[in-house]
Amino acid sequence: MISEPTNDLMPELRFVIACLTVDPDKRLERMEEFRACSLDFHLVYQLSIHHRVYPLVYRALKELTPDWIPESLLKDLSSDYKWNTIHMVFQENELEKIHRLFDQANIRLLSLKGPFLAECIYGEISLRTCKDMDVMISLVDFDEANRILVELGYKPDIKKKILNSWKWNDHHLSYIHPGKGLEVELHWRLNPEIGFEPSFDELWSRRRVLAQRGVPYMGSEDLFMFLATHGARHAWFRLRWLMDIVMLLRSEINWDLTLALWKKYHALIPGGQTLLLANRLFGSPIPEVVRELAHSSKSEEMADKAMVFITEMTDFTVLRERAVFFRKYLYGLRTGTQRFSYILSQLYPNWRDAETLPLPKSLHILYFPLRPFLFLYRRLKFGTMED
Repeated sequence: MISEPTNDLMPELRFVIACLTVDPDKRLERMEEFRACSLDFHLVYQLSIHHRVYPLVYRALKELTPDWIPESLLKDLSSDYKWNTIHMVFQENELEKIHRLFDQANIRLLSLKGPFLAECIYGEISLRTCKDMDVMISLVDFDEANRILVELGYKPDIKKKILNSWKWNDHHLSYIHPGKGLEVELHWRLNPEIGFEPSFDELWSRRRVLAQRGVPYMGSEDLFMFLATHGARHAWFRLRWLMDIVMLLRSEINWDLTLALWKKYHALIPGGQTLLLANRLFGSPIPEVVRELAHSSKSEEMADKAMVFITEMTDFTVLRERAVFFRKYLYGLRTGTQRFSYILSQLYPNWRDAETLPLPKSLHILYFPLRPFLFLYRRLKFGTMED
């Protein structure tokens, strides 16, 4: 059974979701239902920007040209759409350059998101937004990859380099190019949870290659698991992540393999939650083999909790008042084994400790005994949600 978008949402958000409907005829039908509503079109614009879906909203309004849509909304969305298209082309050209240099250095690179994901599942790069370019390599190639990016003018986020904690407590390192205004996220793992994902070699063995560009990216099953765990970890506070899922669900996926991967890598909870949210909000059908999982009590619980973040137009990951709720939400996503692993990972010092109490490099070893106290200090003073 295909679900219709929930009516519990504010009308402006329901209208944005209607604009995101994949089927053009169904999209027009759903949009027309709002003709008689007194929509706040400024809020519609804000929601489109916040959820990073403004290219899709603009396309829907431009193609269908409802006569009751204000010209000001179309003008603002058009400007943003054009800027995003230029930015995405710029990113695509830069990624091709990085891939070429990595390939020459015998560094295997997988494109994770960015413009190549847009081209892969949307058919054109202008329909998706990307803040940065996510690529993945094997950790053994990190030093050489770092050298290449630095020679290209990228500057690493060196604040994370304390006792090599960034290798174990983080899953990527960010690089900023001051002149080009571009950011590369260099991954050596997909997610922060250590040991609960396929190895790079396993991902590489199932890779696909974008024919037009020759750039490798993950197989559909690995990509779905990555997008599901990434979106779940961020509580789906942007609809763009769910739209990626909706578009990917339209491609050919081996669901037996997908379910096997979810079981092996402790991704059943985010997987079920993802399918249920895509069904609730966008009417994406749930494949038979994973239907029982999607409609389990745990998937229902975690989908309900994620709706809190989806429906309120705020980045809750940085707000103190949502810190406790968000931590409980993340706790609910983890299996018992993942919770134990997370606790162990919190014992290792990281850059936040150095930021809280700067010490000379020769005394960095003291961060190990000091970490519990620094951790507690940040919790009490700032209510930080991550550490």
